[in-house]
Amino acid sequence: MGVVSVPLILGSLAKAVGMSGIPFIIALFSSLGILAWYHFLRPLFGSKLATLGAQILALHPFVLYWGARPFMPNALFIALTLISLFFLSRVLWPTSSRHERNDATIVFEKPFPLEPKFRRRASSSLFGLCLGLAIAVRPQEGVWISMIPLALLLRASLRRPLAWVFFVPAFALPIGSLLVAQATLYGAPLQTGYHLTPPAASPLHLIQALLFPFGFNATRISSVAYWYLFKIVWPFSVLALIGIVTLLFKKNGIVGERLRKAASITLLLAVWLLFYYGSFEFYDRFDHNLVSIGSSFSRYFLPLYVLSSIFIASALLAIRKYAGRFVTALAVCAITIFSLQLVFWGSDESFARISLVSRENEEMKTKVLLATPPEAIIFTARSDKILYPDRAVV
Repeated sequence: MGVVSVPLILGSLAKAVGMSGIPFIIALFSSLGILAWYHFLRPLFGSKLATLGAQILALHPFVLYWGARPFMPNALFIALTLISLFFLSRVLWPTSSRHERNDATIVFEKPFPLEPKFRRRASSSLFGLCLGLAIAVRPQEGVWISMIPLALLLRASLRRPLAWVFFVPAFALPIGSLLVAQATLYGAPLQTGYHLTPPAASPLHLIQALLFPFGFNATRISSVAYWYLFKIVWPFSVLALIGIVTLLFKKNGIVGERLRKAASITLLLAVWLLFYYGSFEFYDRFDHNLVSIGSSFSRYFLPLYVLSSIFIASALLAIRKYAGRFVTALAVCAITIFSLQLVFWGSDESFARISLVSRENEEMKTKVLLATPPEAIIFTARSDKILYPDRAVV
């Protein structure tokens, strides 16, 4: 683990609820994140799109898969980010009966006049705390996550509702705590357990580690984009593309304008994440096969899968408008079946098959142990995780 935040958080949870309770806590956070996503989308795009968007997010295979892998930081990071957006929405568009319409479709044109001080200050503080915790859990995402408060600061209509005096300390608290913990463990606030930030790294090296940690390989980036943004989850990708294409024909209006802005933000984030992670060459499988639901790439791109739910929901609404409810229901059932099949049976890292793979690894280990003396040294590329500590491995 490169940073100490996740071990500290999970260790504290383990003391409180036990190791067996951690998966349920992370699942709870993931569920709250999906609910928060609905409440964030509702004032922006209306209740229909928000409802579908939250449902699609809950059904996305990578969201389901990593939500059930509680000892990886990505599900918690996504949940904290979405919860922070919920509190931001409470600042910009606080729920109030005088603002609601009778038809249950809410699209607010602009931030409301300032609400009572306590509510605004509390929501601003919780927005900052959750956003800071998200960065502390996953510092690698700090560059683009920091664009959220920066965008609020630069736009006057969004800057005024936020109680900055309360937001800034709450935002800085978890990040500052992480830096103190890093300094205590590694000897310097910006030093981590990763090889990318060696002791006494120069400012230029730190910038390179922050912005270009894995270099640039266009061929590898295109391959990663093809597999993890389209091929593996192709029904979701096709629907997202349909949703984006329909924006070209959507009439100008509040919702249409916001959907186009969301598409632009998604495109910019996709470029950044592909540029940042796409050249990363790693082997987290024994067989060097990177194309799998359990590959690290699938968790690196979770923010894009979250944003894609907006356009998938928009596509389903368009299908309902032009093809009817029955076809829309068939589409939803199809992607649900696809998602569950991929999560449980789609690859050897899917949940229903991973126990079989574990048994096969144990059988291979038993054969090696029987065929070699206890003092043997085994030379292996990736099977050290299977054989150690029963045999010395190189």
